[in-house]
Amino acid sequence: MHELWFKQDDQFFTPRGTIHLKIRLANANTSKLDMLTAQILNLCISQVFDGEFYAAQHAGLDFKIDFTESELKIKVTGFNDKLVHLLTNVLHKIQTFTVEQNVYDISMAKIKQNFENIKFEQPVYQLVREKNDQLNKIPFVPTSSLEQLLDQVTIDDVQKHIETVFSAAYFKMLMVGNFEQTEAVDAAQQVSQMLKSQPLPDHSHVPSQIVNIEPGHYIYRHMGEDLNMLNNAVVATFYCGMVTNPKDRTTMALLLQIINDQFFNQIRTKEQLGFNSLQNARLDVLNESAPGWSKIKNALDMAMYPRASHVLSDSATNFAHIGMYQTVEGKWVITDVDKFKATQVLHKLPVPAIKLIPNATAV
Repeated sequence: MHELWFKQDDQFFTPRGTIHLKIRLANANTSKLDMLTAQILNLCISQVFDGEFYAAQHAGLDFKIDFTESELKIKVTGFNDKLVHLLTNVLHKIQTFTVEQNVYDISMAKIKQNFENIKFEQPVYQLVREKNDQLNKIPFVPTSSLEQLLDQVTIDDVQKHIETVFSAAYFKMLMVGNFEQTEAVDAAQQVSQMLKSQPLPDHSHVPSQIVNIEPGHYIYRHMGEDLNMLNNAVVATFYCGMVTNPKDRTTMALLLQIINDQFFNQIRTKEQLGFNSLQNARLDVLNESAPGWSKIKNALDMAMYPRASHVLSDSATNFAHIGMYQTVEGKWVITDVDKFKATQVLHKLPVPAIKLIPNATAV
């Protein structure tokens, strides 16, 4: 059973559209060799198809192909009256693709160079990539494991892969633009007839891994690929919890807007740490010189207070280190004039004329 998603352009009425086709494949993820073969095949197809469909690109059409470990993705965009024809042509070319020796040699040289380049990436990028792969990829296979098998993949293996990989398949297709619903249904039927695949067994569906990070602290250590690299990296990731409804997403976006400038000023400019903006309920703080947790935590404290804390507080909070106190109602009380002034100066904020009122309480 395949899926078709359709949305007609009812706002701009331009003669354009986009079609996304994602085909889950049966034999693309069964072993390390299959995973590696799929990567080489993707490079071979990319080389040849840029020339094959050069005329289509000049006619205002565009396409993108991605042959991954478990699926084939095809995206075509442009004038809607030719898009289905372009999609079926691309799919047919892939199904009947013949791997030439010179194309195979160039692709092998390119993937070997890619593996070498990974070793010389900056430690931050190595660590982030390794962390994301371990959390999200099923199964997780280190790049070094694939590199060791590279010489075992022959041109015959790549050719056999393309001939057998469509034996069972399951596809999802999304059509958006100046199309009628009947056109979308006809296009999905054409794809189904071209594949002529058996239904994909349940055990062949590669699941999307969702990781629930329980409260606590987790430490992962990754040894860099290049042992001569002098730099190190620390990536501190702060998970803010589930963001599953519009209110939470809006609140998260508002929080980002409030604290982004302050984070840049304190963490990047003053502390010389890198950081990724608060996105997807996660904040990454990066650094090449391994400053340690204490420096990262201090930088975050200085960046977050007093700008953002009052936005998030639902209860009385004591910020003694900045000379202030926040009540349950959200009102701020200055408890230490000197600390408050120092904090304002640090964050380049105006310092108002202040004096303490003896025995005063917040009302």
